[in-house]
Parts: sequence; C-alpha cells; structure tokens
Amino acid sequence: MNEFLRTIHCSIFKKWVTYQLENYHLEENDDVISFHSKNANGHIGFYDNDIIEMQIVSTKSEEVEFYLHFQFQNFLHTKDLFSQMNTTLQQIEESKTIKVLLSCSSALTTSMFASMLEESAKENHLDMHFEALPVTDLLYQGDNYDLIMLAPQVSYQLPKLKNTLKAKIIALPAQIFARYDTIGALALINETLSHKEEKEEKKLFTIQRHISDLNKVLTICFIRHLKNTKISYRIYDHNKEIHEENMILCHVGLSDLNGILDQVFDMHPDIERICISLPGTTDGDYIINTYDDFKMKGFKSYLENKYKKTFYLLNDTNACLIGIHATLKDYKDIGLYYVGKGNNVGGSAFILNDHLIYGKNGFAGEIRYMHKQYENGLEMVKTEEGAMLVAKSYIVPMIAFIAPAVIAVYSDMIPNINELKSLISEDIPEEYLPKFIKIDRPLDYMHLGSLMHISFLDMKNRNLLE
Repeated sequence: MNEFLRTIHCSIFKKWVTYQLENYHLEENDDVISFHSKNANGHIGFYDNDIIEMQIVSTKSEEVEFYLHFQFQNFLHTKDLFSQMNTTLQQIEESKTIKVLLSCSSALTTSMFASMLEESAKENHLDMHFEALPVTDLLYQGDNYDLIMLAPQVSYQLPKLKNTLKAKIIALPAQIFARYDTIGALALINETLSHKEEKEEKKLFTIQRHISDLNKVLTICFIRHLKNTKISYRIYDHNKEIHEENMILCHVGLSDLNGILDQVFDMHPDIERICISLPGTTDGDYIINTYDDFKMKGFKSYLENKYKKTFYLLNDTNACLIGIHATLKDYKDIGLYYVGKGNNVGGSAFILNDHLIYGKNGFAGEIRYMHKQYENGLEMVKTEEGAMLVAKSYIVPMIAFIAPAVIAVYSDMIPNINELKSLISEDIPEEYLPKFIKIDRPLDYMHLGSLMHISFLDMKNRNLLE
C-alpha cells in the first residue's frame, strides 16, 4: 500500500474506532481519542507517518495493561490489534472487584476471617472479595490477587514472597488478626492499596566478554508468561540501547511481527541486522514447537526476502544463556534451567568452553522430551516444594552429563536457590556441585544474548572475509 492510500485508510480506521468505543466516555482532539470507564483509562493516538499508539491503564493499579506502538499497514491487521486491545479492556472491566487473599499455614483460621471481611466489606459498600489459601499455594496463585495478607504465624516468609510475587503483599498485624478486627483490616487494605511504590530504575548489565562495535541493530524477544506473550524489541546503536518498546498480547501471529518490523524499518531504515529470539527449536532457517504462524520451512528466508535485510533466529533459552555468559567472564562452562510461569517443564541450554551447544538441528536443551518422572508435574510446580522436585529431576542429569561450573536457574516458583542446591546435593556429591545462581530478569538477558549473537556472527563473517 502506498503512502497516500495508507493515510486515507488510517483516517477511515480512526473514524471506525469512535463507533466501537461509543459506550465509553470519549474525548477527541486532532490526534488522540481518549476513552474512560470506572476501571480503565485508555487512548488511541494517531501521529505522523500513520503511527498509531494504543494504551490502556487500569485505574485500580495505575499499571499499563496494554500498550502497542506501530505503523498502520492495512485495515484488517489494525482491526485485529484493536480487537486484542478491546479484549484486555473487557477483562479489566470484568475484574473490577478488589481481590484480597489471606494466607496462613493451612488456611483454616484465615478462611473464617476472610468470611467476616467479606460481610464487613458489603456492609460498608466496598467492592472487595476475600479468599484464603495455604501459604504453600501463594507462589503459583498469589499474582491473581490485588493484595495478599499474611497471618502472623507465617509472616516470617514475607521477604521471600516479596521478592517472588508481583502482587502487593503485607503482614497482618497480630493485634488485628488475633481480634478479627475487620474494620482495622479494611483500613489497612485501603491504606496499602492507595500507597504508590516507586519503581526501581532498570540496572544495566556489565558486559564482560568481547563484543564488536556494531552499527544500528534490532533485537526482538518473545517470552511466554501464563496464557499471554510479552514481545519486546530494542534498537542498539554501537551497542548502546537507544529505543525500547514492549507489548503484551493474548495471541501472537505473523502480522504482529511484520507490524513491528514495518514500523521500525520505517523509522530506522539503516538497520541491517535483526536477531529474533522466541520459544521453539531453531535450526537456522526454520522453527518448530513455536507459535503456529511461525512454523514454516524457510521462515528466515521469508523475512530476508521480504525486507532485504539479514535476520538471525535464536531459541529464547539459548539467547538468555548467551546473555548470562556475557556477564560472567570467569566461567567457560555454564548451564541454564529455564521454566516460565504456568509450565511444568521449560528448557535448558549449555555453553561449554565458551561455545553454545546447538546439537543436531538445534535440538540440544529440549528437556521436555526427557522421561517424565512425575505424571502430575503440572500440579507439582504450583508449589515451591513441587517445583524444586521437578527442577531437580532435570538438573541432576545436566550435572551428571555436562558438569558445568555454573548453573543459572530461572523459575518464579523457586525463590530460594540455596534450598534447591541443598536438595540436589542429596544426589550429587558436594565436590561436584556447580555454583548456582538465580536470575530474575530473563528478558534483559535475552536482549543482551541476541546482541552478543549478532556480534559473534559479525566477527565470524569478518574472519572468513580476511
């Protein structure tokens, strides 16, 4: 579609949007359509070069629940993105009630208090819902709530849980819990939820491996989390990040990737090399066990023919490990155990003598095909103890076969890496145990690993030319 027609179609889409949002309170100016409801504020902006920005912010948490920034390509693609935004909006509307979880050892005493709080909230016309769960279930289910309140007898676990859960979590004061003081508890809830915590600045990794001085490049990372996918892309110029965008989608299709690439190349036509890391087994030109739209022979060739640029495909776990390796200069042999939230098994990756192990057809690290020792693995990983047992069943063979100096672990369900190490030491003698490190920023490592991958291939190609 040429620029003239694209602009016309974009203006038609803008008019179409106003009809789709007519049930909301709308405000329009030349460039932005804002819409508001009780539980969400959003806007759709229309800017130069037919750039469209969609955003939804929850009025309850003040968190960005949906964000896209892209260039209009055609009506069908943009309508699909609007539909995904609208799905998120409906989910926010349907989950308007503040959900509070009380937790103790077995959920017996907190269940009674939760029932009393439910009644008190109704009497005071507060839109709240209360439930109770054992503390052992928090790691898997805790992020489904707006606030978690720990009973005094389990409040010692607060520091560990705070480092693992994204939901707000506090300890119930003994004087409130012991007297079942519902008014005091409701006041504490309101005070806690109204308090805005300052967000920490993103800490940059120190690259401790050689990296060539790269001209402008693009890295795109796909990361699965429960039922959604987070897509993140970063633009680097001479190895310094100059731009970043993130989006969360319910469904991922080829049109989403093309939309990102079209937008980026329109604004940065001088980008020549792109590394895409995503779930699945990659073998140079194609991917298996990944998103349906990407399962094609010649996927890399398709992208290179379409955009006339150089593309690299990288498995997400491999990208993560390459990034970790770049920050650990003293270790040549490193393994990674990676499992996303909501999965009973993830992936692994290995670097031996400073070289990534791909295996035949890129199959190395696909631990999902190993003998499953636990038939109820999906249920087991919902608790910390179960997640560690499942992790142990995969990590012990990794140590026995590879004997890496370091094993990095990413799992939301394993907050204490020393407890996992202690469990593994039951099978592996102490003198053969590797150093264990827990990582909590896999997306940052994936971007760094993608950048290092481009650098490695750049140096390799230059050596061949010489």
